[in-house]
Amino acid sequence: MDSHVAYSQIPQGPDQVRPSPRVSQKLLFMLAGSVLCSMAVQAYFIGRLYRRVAAVSASTSNNTPGHDGPRPVPPSRSLAHLTDGSDAVHENQIMHWSVNNDTLLRDMDYRHGRLEVRNEGNYYVYSKVSFASSGAFHHRVVLTAPYYVADITLMQSSGSSGGDPSNSHLGGVFHFCQGCAIFVKVSNTSEILQGRTHNFFGAFMV
Repeated sequence: MDSHVAYSQIPQGPDQVRPSPRVSQKLLFMLAGSVLCSMAVQAYFIGRLYRRVAAVSASTSNNTPGHDGPRPVPPSRSLAHLTDGSDAVHENQIMHWSVNNDTLLRDMDYRHGRLEVRNEGNYYVYSKVSFASSGAFHHRVVLTAPYYVADITLMQSSGSSGGDPSNSHLGGVFHFCQGCAIFVKVSNTSEILQGRTHNFFGAFMV
């Protein structure tokens, strides 16, 4: 009798414990809800990725050569390029330039050897002059501006031909206001070699 009572109070093992049906149903519903939420989140991000890829593809196709859609147009910048031809006239040490097929003028004007600036900004200015064999020479790019009383020398070079033809190159970046004008002066215009490949002068906005 006493031994039977002691045996009945021994606890059951883990494998003998069985969860109730109500607890199993709750666990199943929680697992199913978690899977559905995960699928919804994945679908949302996949949709966003698809829209981004479609937008990039459309942008790329619009820039493809041969496509009829709109293309971005680069902004135009002021520029000028002048060459010295056989009909150019040089006077008072100021070089005058020919207006021919090699002439480029965009938002700049050319008058009496001077390039006139329409739009304020930074410009790269360049000039090349070729001299015959006549010894020393001087080459300058000069600025005249509404707010200056006298002309300003922007760049200059000097040298000696040493009996052979010589070239002088000048180039630099400067800020010009509307109404400024630039021109080239040389020491002796009679010793300049004529020709569009020997002499040129220009500027472009940067």
